[in-house]
Amino acid sequence: MGNTLGEIAGEKAGILKANCAAVVGPLPPEAQRVVQGRIEALNCPAVWVEPAIPVGGNRVQVQGFEYELSLGGAVQYVNSAIALAVIRQLQGQGWKISDEAIREGMAKTRWEGRLQWLMYENRRVLVDGAHNVAAAQALRVYVESLQTPVTWVMGMLATKDTEGILGSLLRGGDRLILLPIPGHQFMPLEELSQQAKACCPDISLEFAEEVDEALMRAALDGDRLPVLCGSLYLIGHFLQSQGKQEPMKPLK
Repeated sequence: MGNTLGEIAGEKAGILKANCAAVVGPLPPEAQRVVQGRIEALNCPAVWVEPAIPVGGNRVQVQGFEYELSLGGAVQYVNSAIALAVIRQLQGQGWKISDEAIREGMAKTRWEGRLQWLMYENRRVLVDGAHNVAAAQALRVYVESLQTPVTWVMGMLATKDTEGILGSLLRGGDRLILLPIPGHQFMPLEELSQQAKACCPDISLEFAEEVDEALMRAALDGDRLPVLCGSLYLIGHFLQSQGKQEPMKPLK
């Protein structure tokens, strides 16, 4: 895997095939230049996708086509628009996919561990993997849109960009509870705490041994939203321990 945006984009663009349509979402300039060059070299008809536009509630619109999103977060404006653009390409190739089916698919999509709302100890809890910087940034934007103080319940693998993730998530006045990830090589909690204090000196910081203990403590503070994040393995462990739960609708 490359170390720069351009190198990573070049590797990702390796999926492109000569004379086959390429559907591309918004990219940073460095990455876009690389992908554009690959598209031109392979003579790929390109569709550059713009994000959907919110029109009220959970509904969005792309080029006059309106649909409801079941998944929360502004990142889904991009994801759903890309999915729609791909479907339009398939329709152009003869696939029989009705607009009704598209709307139903968008409205019924479920993605466990990604901006997922659950009930825990009679409290709403937000669950999100946020295991890389981009995902952490998207989670922070979503949390800020809720306009509520938060308690982060987090564990992270030792292989992740923990400083980058913490820097993307934490803000002054936040509360943070750190915990290990069962069965995996996690970043030592003392190191995580030092990184958290370095990027956000006035954060309220605690430790817990396991996720139920951490969420129980987080749920006691009724003024703060508990957010479990930092690792898909941690999220998976929690969801498995709780059994299958019906996802709740996102807050508007």
